[in-house]
Amino acid sequence: MMAAGERHATPTVDQQAIERLAAEFEERIQNLNSSPANFGMALNEALLQMQMNQALNPRGNRFATWDSTVRAMQVGSAAFAAASVTEGSIEARIAHEVRSIEATGPQFYANGGTG
Repeated sequence: MMAAGERHATPTVDQQAIERLAAEFEERIQNLNSSPANFGMALNEALLQMQMNQALNPRGNRFATWDSTVRAMQVGSAAFAAASVTEGSIEARIAHEVRSIEATGPQFYANGGTG
């Protein structure tokens, strides 16, 4: 005899959650130079925001979905650029603004999956 088990609740995504995460992300990118760890957290927040927007808009035809995807890509690119130099700074466009970001040197979050 087959028994049916209850499934775990699926988290829901709503616009308020996206707006809260967007506010946290904005604050995080304003403070990128305060600690290299902020890059890792900003990248995680950007990716989560992108995934949440894509969950609400799977067709990807809303500006917010496109914008969050671009922001995640920009943070990732800036994280790798800052990790590739040990002194000075880099310039990167993140969230519609060109930012001067201090070099971080090698960091755990700037790993292309090679070890």
